[in-house]
Amino acid sequence: MRVPSFSIREKNIARVCAIVAIIFCIHRIILGPVIAKIRVLQREIDTQNIHLRKLTGLIRQSGDSGVEQQYQKLAKDFQANTTLEEGMSSFLSSIESAAREQELYVSDIKPSRPQDENFYHRFSVSLVMEGPLSRVLKFLDVMQASPHFCRIDDLRVERNPRRQGRMKCHLSLSRIVVQ
Repeated sequence: MRVPSFSIREKNIARVCAIVAIIFCIHRIILGPVIAKIRVLQREIDTQNIHLRKLTGLIRQSGDSGVEQQYQKLAKDFQANTTLEEGMSSFLSSIESAAREQELYVSDIKPSRPQDENFYHRFSVSLVMEGPLSRVLKFLDVMQASPHFCRIDDLRVERNPRRQGRMKCHLSLSRIVVQ
């Protein structure tokens, strides 16, 4: 059996039909979903932009100066205007004064070497103190609040067997100061 040969015109028509079919498949399988996804993402971007504009207007109405003043007030508590030794000394004296205010007995205090990070210093202190639980908790509250902003890294509380109603507390405090 003889296979009929196609003329040049028929071959060109077959090529054009094949190209159209390939383009149609590419559009349906690849480009269609991509275009639909782009439209969905564009709608989400528009929605988020509207939401952002509303929030920006709300912030402007509330007054930028109040937020800026709050930031400046808090930034002063974290700024380092001293050397590492002076900063550690200040940290230790604030711990001792807060313990004295709460009438706690500090039996052991061990400062760690200040850690110098990229743009801040971390001061750490381990200490052992004795006193009533309520005063220990008040001391921890004072140290976590302004202007100290200390972090309690480790805490262990145990009853003091020698003294009724007094607790022995082992803790590690740390404070970050921006350079």
